[in-house]
Amino acid sequence: GLFEQLLPALDRAVMAEALTRGHAEDVLAMATPVFVGGAYTRQLDDEARQRLRSTSASWLLEEGSLENFAQSVLERVWAQQRADGGWGRCGGEDSEALATAAVLDCLATLEPLALASYPEKRIQRAVKRLKEFQAMQRTRLEGSKNKIATPDTLDAYVYLTLLTHGSDNSAMRNILFRNWKKLTTLGKTILAQALHLRGDTEDRNTIRFFLGEKLVKNEETGAIQLKADNEKFWWTWYGSGVELQARYLDFLVCVKGDAPVTDAAALQLLSTRKRPGFWGSARDSGQALVALLRYGRLKKATPGRPKAQHFALWQGDRKILESVTNSESGWNAHALALSGNDLVEAAGTEESADLTTPPLRLVYAGANPVGVHAHLMVVRQPTLIREHRGDLFIGRRYARASSSGDAEILTAGEDVAIGDTIEVVLTFGSTRQIDHLSLTDFLPSGFEIVGE
Repeated sequence: GLFEQLLPALDRAVMAEALTRGHAEDVLAMATPVFVGGAYTRQLDDEARQRLRSTSASWLLEEGSLENFAQSVLERVWAQQRADGGWGRCGGEDSEALATAAVLDCLATLEPLALASYPEKRIQRAVKRLKEFQAMQRTRLEGSKNKIATPDTLDAYVYLTLLTHGSDNSAMRNILFRNWKKLTTLGKTILAQALHLRGDTEDRNTIRFFLGEKLVKNEETGAIQLKADNEKFWWTWYGSGVELQARYLDFLVCVKGDAPVTDAAALQLLSTRKRPGFWGSARDSGQALVALLRYGRLKKATPGRPKAQHFALWQGDRKILESVTNSESGWNAHALALSGNDLVEAAGTEESADLTTPPLRLVYAGANPVGVHAHLMVVRQPTLIREHRGDLFIGRRYARASSSGDAEILTAGEDVAIGDTIEVVLTFGSTRQIDHLSLTDFLPSGFEIVGE
């Protein structure tokens, strides 16, 4: 099966070679498929595990092997983080946007596997550095006379990477989509991935149907290739036909699922290997392997995987709650309810608790691909806060504003639509006189301030 074909890329020798690489993005490019594939092996049944023991990837079954490898890889990655928070390939103090995006791209894949602890402050420094680059590009693009300057593939890649780390710059999204026809084929595919992740189905399909017209079919094998329109730049990362095919396969896995077009795209990617587990460069190989492993999971190419869907809510290295279903369907509701005490226990003492550090993490494992639409509802009762702070109580109310000036009070769990104006009212009081008080209320993800 497919999983067996990819086993050479999970060899212990690959692990050893990854740790000799001089740049963090190359280390992660080689290590990420090992982690993804290794995580899959932990879901094998006894018979499949026995077969795996006779292969060069048997080391993945050794207790603690993946965790130790992850620790070694991350130590190299953090050691190369520059003073400005990013990573680079050249000498000097400053980082580079492409290298920083590549590292964060891999970390977004690795973190849900929970093989090691990820220092949030280091990741946020890198995110901040990439946001600075994005802001600089946005200023350049918006200030261009006669709109001569246009976004490029790197802008699309940075936008997608930041989106996977919870940062969505809607202005850059609009710039990219407004100029999507001017992007390279890889840039278009990356933007389509971002729009899918963002839930912009209509705009995603606009690009998706265009890409469909660029497909070339091999009549003999049935494989389909997404043809690049910039083949003269084959030597650049954005001219790579391998990365383009890998990203298109990843896109199809998410959008089309188990379909003939997905099978044909995977067949094409497999046929371009230089040798088992290698496509020509560390970056190309990493992108191809991760895409094929995700496809393999979709096709149930990894034998013996359990049919249960398992969601776990983590804070730092502590699992707070979990939910399990045994349905074959990907449409299952998982409700994970936790109290403030759960968070306080993980974050520190009641007097010094920071409820945003470490962050919450939702981890999924199961037999079927799944689209996750998660809601984090925070309900603060005045009595609970009074217990926590002693002499203060705080309340929050959300209401949907209307053209008539009336406001409709929103209840917990009620949906809001894109374009809705939400009025937020905070109330607080105290049982004693307070001379100085600072109140901070974080902006919910997906919202922008339009008035005060």
